[in-house]
Parts: sequence; structure tokens; C-alpha cells
Amino acid sequence: MKINGLKMINYWKVSFVFNYMHYLFTLSTFLFFGKYVSALQFFVDGNMFIILHTYLAWGLNQVSLSFLVSCFLTDSQTSSIIGYAFSIIMTIAAATFCTCGGVYDVITGELLLRFYWLPQFPMCRIMFILTE
Repeated sequence: MKINGLKMINYWKVSFVFNYMHYLFTLSTFLFFGKYVSALQFFVDGNMFIILHTYLAWGLNQVSLSFLVSCFLTDSQTSSIIGYAFSIIMTIAAATFCTCGGVYDVITGELLLRFYWLPQFPMCRIMFILTE
């Protein structure tokens, strides 16, 4: 793209819009099937305003984080492996730790400060609180 004269700011804008729109399509499918097809209690009884805003913020986080990581990785295969490992393995680990405890204060229910650096921990903690 650079060879053909595309400015990097335009590349970043188009990439952001494309990736976030792709996320919004996936999110809308997820919410539709969760609420209307499967009638899951989380979506039927939960506050859809809070759930929607949480997932919209999560999408912004994921797209922004992908831009940050792309600055350090140049090989597409390495990027794919690290991206999937980071997304899948770290989310499973964060969900496990948030369920078992030890990552949040038992009295206040607040996530400990040292776990905010990895976005999966706050997201899993939010989902844990919403499902209680």
C-alpha cells in the first residue's frame, strides 16, 4: 500500500473501521442468538444497555490492542500465532482466575490493581459480576 502512495493515516483509519465493523457484525450475531434463539438467561434477564456497552468497549479494546501489537510484529504467521494465543489462552486463564478468586479483593469485590494491565482480567471480572 505504501508503494502505491497510500498515506499511513488513511490505512489506519480504514483498518480500524473495517475491523470494528467486522466486530460489530459478530457482536450483533452473538447478541441475537444469545437473546432470541437460545434465550440465555444472561441476555434475557440482564441489563442489555450495560451488556451492549461492555461489549462495544471490549471491541474498541481489541481493535486498539491489535494495532499496538502490530507495531512490534512484522511476520504474519508469528502475528497470527501470538494473536490467537493471547486471545484464547489468556482469556481462558483470566476467566479461570476470576472464577476461582485471588485476583480481586474479597471484601470490596474490586479487581486488584496488578491485574489491570492485561485486558482479559477486567473483562472477565465484569462478566463474572454481570452473571451473579
